[in-house]
Amino acid sequence: MVLSELVGWRYLRGPIERYATKALGVPVRIAAPFRLHLLRPPQASAGALWVGAAPGSEAPFLVDAREVLLRWRWRDVNDFRHGGPLRVVALQADQLEAHVLRPKEGVASWQFKTDSEEPKVERDAPRVEPVRLRQAAIHVNDAVTEVKVEAHARMNESAPAAGAASAPASAASSAGAGAEGDFGLVADAEGTWRGMPVKLEARSPQVLPLLDEQQPAPLQIKAQALIGRARLAYDGVVHDPLGERGIDGEVRISGPSLGAVGEALNVTLPTTPPFSLAGQLRHTDPVWHVAVRTATIGKSALRGTFAYDPQPATPKLTGELLGSGSTWPTWRPRWVPTASLRPRRPTPATVGRA
Repeated sequence: MVLSELVGWRYLRGPIERYATKALGVPVRIAAPFRLHLLRPPQASAGALWVGAAPGSEAPFLVDAREVLLRWRWRDVNDFRHGGPLRVVALQADQLEAHVLRPKEGVASWQFKTDSEEPKVERDAPRVEPVRLRQAAIHVNDAVTEVKVEAHARMNESAPAAGAASAPASAASSAGAGAEGDFGLVADAEGTWRGMPVKLEARSPQVLPLLDEQQPAPLQIKAQALIGRARLAYDGVVHDPLGERGIDGEVRISGPSLGAVGEALNVTLPTTPPFSLAGQLRHTDPVWHVAVRTATIGKSALRGTFAYDPQPATPKLTGELLGSGSTWPTWRPRWVPTASLRPRRPTPATVGRA
């Protein structure tokens, strides 16, 4: 056993490949060089890992990763066997491609045999501490959420990790970090959401520890997106991207009309002259908060505070809208997906459930 541990249990590559194929019900291929260490801490590495899509899925495969490294803790494996969340100490790949497909009726690309044949156990989301993907391409076509995007991400290993002492994002930008290679994280996505065109560009001066279970580090992000006819820009921090998703930063939103912004939020807003907004955005699951510093609708100047809760069957938007000396009066609207907004007398507006 000592000798096997020293050489990395190379002869187990075939048995592990066959066991995973049988357990998941999809082809699993592990390429040499393969190394497995059960101690110091436990980890496995392979030249490549290929996991097929679920039988009946239209995806060509689920995951194709090159130069893969995986680390775990045995106590986390034991917790997982008893219904706890899946925890991974580290996941690293030089290149990764994934197909995330789910039709409205049929088989999702990740719906393995165990998902349907074994008793289902309600678990928390998987917890992965640092994730390092030098290059990644993810193809998403989810008919249930109506998301169809092509996403690409690149990471620069020489950049500092999130939470490490580094210059603020704005300072890094002004110092000439505009070259793509200077960023720790570069991500782009383009496609559609609920039939609307979507385009996203995100940059961070730090590499992304996707989820640190003990203390999620804040990640500095500069992003801009086009959703339908609305344009959004964000400059701030993101805490725990796959967990509580805390957000705190500067946001700018603009469009040819308030109605264009409503389309992106699935909220009915009135047709107005061109619209722009700047303020502070905070997100603590599940409610979004916006403190509007300045907003213009045509020639009108407005300000206010709002909270958007997507949880109810009818999403709820509440807040107060104030204006001064504008041709567009401040209004007291009822902002829900099926409501129409109409201006009222120029007094502070309170927004509530219809």
